[in-house]
Amino acid sequence: METIHDFYRRFSLTRDSDYSVPSTSFGHFNVFQRDACSFLTPYSRRDYYKISLVLGTGELHYANRWIRVDRPA
Repeated sequence: METIHDFYRRFSLTRDSDYSVPSTSFGHFNVFQRDACSFLTPYSRRDYYKISLVLGTGELHYANRWIRVDRPA
């Protein structure tokens, strides 16, 4: 299971900047520029939530199913 610390470690390997998780007992929220993100995200269990902003239409493939996106979401 990928933790939020694992995500930041993996994310910072392909970036020039050093990203780190704030050491708080509260929740954590971060926003990344779209050009810094991949179009493909591997499916795996995580102990955190990932939220994606969808501009336009298309298909969202998740695990063994797909979800049709017919408008921005």
